[in-house]
Amino acid sequence: VTFSSLDDGYYFITTTTGTLVTVDSVAPNAIVKDKNEVPTVDKTVTGGTETGSNTAAVDKEENTASVGDVLTYTATIHAKPNAKSYEFTDTMDTGLSLQKYDDDNNILVQVGGSNLTINTQYTLDTWTVGKGGTFKITFLQSYLDSLNANTDIVITYKVMVNEDAVIAGDGNVNTATLKYGDNKTETSDSTTTHVYKFGLY
Repeated sequence: VTFSSLDDGYYFITTTTGTLVTVDSVAPNAIVKDKNEVPTVDKTVTGGTETGSNTAAVDKEENTASVGDVLTYTATIHAKPNAKSYEFTDTMDTGLSLQKYDDDNNILVQVGGSNLTINTQYTLDTWTVGKGGTFKITFLQSYLDSLNANTDIVITYKVMVNEDAVIAGDGNVNTATLKYGDNKTETSDSTTTHVYKFGLY
């Protein structure tokens, strides 16, 4: 894209990702190379069995489970350099109950297998357990500014299938959403857990 016949002066150039590209002068010409990339998020579920199989489901987009089963969700944010304003949220349907990951952690937020530090690198702004539970994570800009290469941020959390789960049909869909940039652009990914019932005669 070429902009011609501009007045001499300094121009502030930004992107849809909300990151600054450059402040530059057009006296007389300037060439801008935008290397900003948008982040993505991938979500998988572990627990129950693979749909249509007796094989244990591990890191799948779809599975089959029973009421009372505890599932592990893993959401991977593929973060990019020049990241800005990352907010991650997940809200359960009423058939899924958010639980603590373990006795010491509500949730795990890791890079390369090491835990990030809450209130230093991210904040847990919302945490509501039980049916329809929800949480929101905001990554501090000081941490995002330290990312000078593509970085996978892995968020791991536990959910129990409860008695309000959708039986058959389209299954129980759970969606994780990442908002980023000044415009809070969204990207998301989902998993589906199928629950069935049968009669005894």
